[in-house]
Amino acid sequence: MRLESYLLTEGRTKSISRDVALDLVRKNCKQMIKTKFKTEFYRGIDGAIDFGVIDPSKFTRKSRNTTNYYTLMIDNLPSWKAYPKRSKSIICSTDREMASRYSSGQNALRVIPYDGTTIGVCSGVDIWWSFDTTSGPLFLLNNKIDGILKQLEGFNASNELKWKNLVSLMSDADKLKDTIRTNIGEWEKSNKPLLSVLESMINPKKNGFKIAKIGDSLPRDREVWTDSICVLISSGEYGDFMEAL
Repeated sequence: MRLESYLLTEGRTKSISRDVALDLVRKNCKQMIKTKFKTEFYRGIDGAIDFGVIDPSKFTRKSRNTTNYYTLMIDNLPSWKAYPKRSKSIICSTDREMASRYSSGQNALRVIPYDGTTIGVCSGVDIWWSFDTTSGPLFLLNNKIDGILKQLEGFNASNELKWKNLVSLMSDADKLKDTIRTNIGEWEKSNKPLLSVLESMINPKKNGFKIAKIGDSLPRDREVWTDSICVLISSGEYGDFMEAL
């Protein structure tokens, strides 16, 4: 049966049977089997699911309770090119307890990605606290970007911005720099364009981000993300599932 048969719209996790999960892992997760599931991370899931499958590339993820500027930058800036796109990924944690906090039922499933997976690894337990900038945590920087854009004529905060529109707005901000109120000191003190300053501030190498592959051991307290198709298995079923492989 085709994978699409198991997927809900918008890429949400779909419950599958144990036999289907075994079949998918045997066929598509051979790297994980070979490395004895050394690469370990979890995803919080609402609802009682023992086995599931998700293809995050089938939908566009939107950040919860915030504007999406940082996601657009991570998806499109050259310095982030080697990383999975955040908007097309599932967000997980290498800490099972931490992952469970992102579900209403405190339910965290082990994530088994398909072969060839690239995994983005944050430098902190959450992406918000993974950047070392003079503007503070990422959510503060994101809010300051929002404050700059709201001062531009024609900007509508209710509209979903595309990358090209964000680039254009930042160019407009550069032209009006002397009249715009901002708390981004790096931009105020520099002759560089706003986008260039922001790229330097959130540079992944500078801020300790890493790229991992299947077989790598991950730190025990990090947010990670991947755009791979993944099979998900509950903790209660995981031991017997491993033996059945």
